[in-house]
Amino acid sequence: MYLKRLQKNSEIPSPLKLEFYIAILIALKYKNKFSIRPNYKVDHVGKPYSHAPGNYGDIDVYSDTIYWLVEVTLIRNKAQQLNNETSSVIRHLNSDEEFKDYLNKYLSLIAPVIHEDTKDYFDISLINSQIQGKKIHIKPYNIKDFVNTTLMGNNFLDMDNYSNKIFEEFRIKLK
Repeated sequence: MYLKRLQKNSEIPSPLKLEFYIAILIALKYKNKFSIRPNYKVDHVGKPYSHAPGNYGDIDVYSDTIYWLVEVTLIRNKAQQLNNETSSVIRHLNSDEEFKDYLNKYLSLIAPVIHEDTKDYFDISLINSQIQGKKIHIKPYNIKDFVNTTLMGNNFLDMDNYSNKIFEEFRIKLK
């Protein structure tokens, strides 16, 4: 349903349009609680025309205490999703100079389908961040789940719960 709506207006490519819509959704839901900076390029009237340049995530959402990186993709292919939307996103989350000192970091990957390999990569990244003493919360979402979670205003609680579930499952498996 969401993808069909994206394809109706072909003036803006669908992947860029999805980034634009997600940024608007977050801005409308969270209003003045956060600064929201989409990293795609826009023209003089604010219409997006190009994806975020290399070495940048798609959308930065931040306050004085929280940094949330939102990565949006329409990639459905398992290998492409794993190769293009995992390690680079973790690198952005950890190495962005502007947000490197934030204690609470969040990451949401949004795609039409989240493949098990992609989920596993992020779960391992969560465990690795915990071992390194970092406070990172990550959750991959399909588009519908992300939209519903955002509309309810539960993104941070949802990512916290998901991360804690992964930590607990890992602890149980270690015993």
